[in-house]
Amino acid sequence: MTPLAGRLTQKVNLPQHLRELSQLVGRKEEPEELLSLAETEAVRAQAMTVQRLPSWRCELRFSDKRSARFGRLLQAIRERNPSPVYLWTPLSNDCGLLRPVPFSDVRFGTCQ
Repeated sequence: MTPLAGRLTQKVNLPQHLRELSQLVGRKEEPEELLSLAETEAVRAQAMTVQRLPSWRCELRFSDKRSARFGRLLQAIRERNPSPVYLWTPLSNDCGLLRPVPFSDVRFGTCQ
């Protein structure tokens, strides 16, 4: 994508991106809270270099997002990783990644 096309894509999609992020964290997000596209790409590139430990997989129906089981899963994640997290949405690459937020701020029940 050319730099001009990238800026145009960002401008067109930014309002929707900010609405989605605001819904996910329960507060109004502004463009200043986003990393630049260059910073977003750098985070993405760095994430690709991380050595992944063996992991496990758990599947839940989307309709179970408010279930006790899902709540226990989220609590276990919070306890094991108290660090802020990135919320990567489909528009993050085009508009910029939201600066890290506490995992406890993410409102999973609002996901569509």
